[in-house]
This record gives sequence, structure tokens and C-alpha cells, in this order.
Amino acid sequence: MVVAAILVPCLGGCYEPHAPSHQTAQGTSSFVVGDSAYEVGRVLHRDTTAMLFGAWDVARTGEGYVLSDSRNDRLMLYDHDLALARELGREGSGPGEYRFPTALASDGRRIAVLDKNLARVSYLTPTGEFTSSQRVRPSPSDIALHPRLGLLVAEDASPAHYLSRYADGEPTAFAGIPTWLADDSEGAFRLRTDLVAATPDGSVHVLDGRRLVLASYAETGAFEQAAFLPDPMRREKIDRQYGLVDALGGPGRVLSVQTASQLQSLPDGRLFVRITWGRVIGYLLNPGTLEAAPVLVPAGRGPDRMSGSTVYIDGEPDLRIFAATDEEILIARLVPVGES
Repeated sequence: MVVAAILVPCLGGCYEPHAPSHQTAQGTSSFVVGDSAYEVGRVLHRDTTAMLFGAWDVARTGEGYVLSDSRNDRLMLYDHDLALARELGREGSGPGEYRFPTALASDGRRIAVLDKNLARVSYLTPTGEFTSSQRVRPSPSDIALHPRLGLLVAEDASPAHYLSRYADGEPTAFAGIPTWLADDSEGAFRLRTDLVAATPDGSVHVLDGRRLVLASYAETGAFEQAAFLPDPMRREKIDRQYGLVDALGGPGRVLSVQTASQLQSLPDGRLFVRITWGRVIGYLLNPGTLEAAPVLVPAGRGPDRMSGSTVYIDGEPDLRIFAATDEEILIARLVPVGES
């Protein structure tokens, strides 16, 4: 993913450039790249006819996959063989209409669709039938569906919490931010770019988009642990974030910089974080062992178009990767390095 920045006019004076921060806290862990790594193997299915404009997120349904085509204001439902089953939605603010559908979540019973421009979450059946919608607070960055907690939204509403939990339509603050991860943007307003996922054991995980650290919580909301993404990738990405902010006039002019684009839960309890670094297009993270397994594009091919794609790792019945760009969609095997 290309690092994206949102700018605002310089109000009340600009900020001086500042040095990158690699602050850590005593007892904080880091994910470590171990012996395991995966690469994209044989392509099983490919579609070059979709004509997408802003492929943003992918979720699995009982019938296959759902893809948000954000700038076309629609959703695309595919079966497991990548045959198009349905196109859903159109531009508008009514039921089943969208004005920039982005993040998706599915719990097997329903699909949740975040519309950033409308600050709204719509609920669909697994086959795409609209059932209901609810408003969320402005500037949401991601959503997750928890089997007992319901809808969790990563948003800016509470400076002391990463998330809001929406129960019966009303938000309550959830997942308190540890003090050492508190915002350090020198008083400037910054839109968060945090990501959220819930694993099968009920834990809730937030990827702090500025610090590139995974904060994990019990379903009670109690903080459990925080682990930085692996270095040297993390250090390089944070240096680039700060360098970009300084080059564009400082934190008073930059509303947000997004480096990681997706956080996904797998059935085995691992998480996939979508972040590009050389041949790496993401990492499979094990919160229990703190091992990070890189996911790589094939050797000899270079990053190519997959580096900018929207990705979903399908863990059932075997590891596969669903990757979508505006030009093509493919499903390929994901295999241990050396076995492709």
C-alpha cells in the first residue's frame, strides 16, 4: 500500500520538523520474524473484467467473498471460484446505498459495511440482502463484529480509547489506550488510522496506526498486552511517516498518514496485517507466540501490482489469498517459502 496523507491548510502557524519517535515502554514486547514465511503460489482463479475503482476491503461469506468497490459506491459478491454472484448498492444515502463503502466485517450471520462519508454501518445477510443500518460517529477508520460485544468501531470519539462499542445503537468507549501510547502530535488534531479485529477466542486487537503496535484486549475491555510490529520494517515505516509529515509542513497541516491498511482475523487465532515492505505484502501475526510470518510476492517477480492490492487471507480449508486491484482479482494458494 502507498502511504497516504490527508492535508489541511496551515492554521495559526506551522510546526517545526521533529525527529522520529521510537519510544518503547518497559515490558513491551515485539513481534519477531521467525523461521516461517509464506509466498503467493499458483493462481487458481483470475478475473480481469470487474472494472473496479477503489477496491478497499474483502470479507468472507458463507457463499464466497464480498469486496467493497469504494469509488463505484457498490459491493461485489463472488463465489469461491471467483464467479460474480451479485453487484450490490448504488450512490445515495438510502437503504442499501453508499457514498464510499470501505471496511467490511462478517460474523457468518451478517455482513457489516462501513460507509466513511455517511458515517454509517449497513448490515446485510450473507447473500447480500439489506436488513438495517446505524449511524456511527464521524471519522471512523475500521470496524469489527464480535460474537458477544457486537459492533466495534475504531474512531476518534474518545482520546483515551481506541474503540467505541455500539450496543442497541448507543456507543460506549472501549479499549483504553495505554498512557505510553497516548498521542504525541504536539497538540495538533490528527485523524486516527487504527484497525480492529476480533479473534475466535474473544480477544479484541487494535493496530495503532501511528505507532505500528498491536494492542490486545480481553472482551471485558481490559488491556492484556502490546507488541510492536517487527523491526526493521516498523522503524523504517515510522521514519517515513514522520519524514512525510515534516515535508508537508508538520503535524499542523497533516490530518493523517496511513501505512497499514488491513487487519484480519484468521480461524486459527492468527492475525493478518496488510503492510508493504519490499517483497513483503503483510505479516501473519501470532499474538500468543509473538511470531510474525512474512507473506511475500514470488521471488523474481518483484512487488508488482500485488503490492497495491486489497488482500484477504482465507484460512479454510487451506491458506489462500484473495487479492484485488482495480485491474484484476485473483485467488491463489499461499504456501510456505520453498514449496511453491
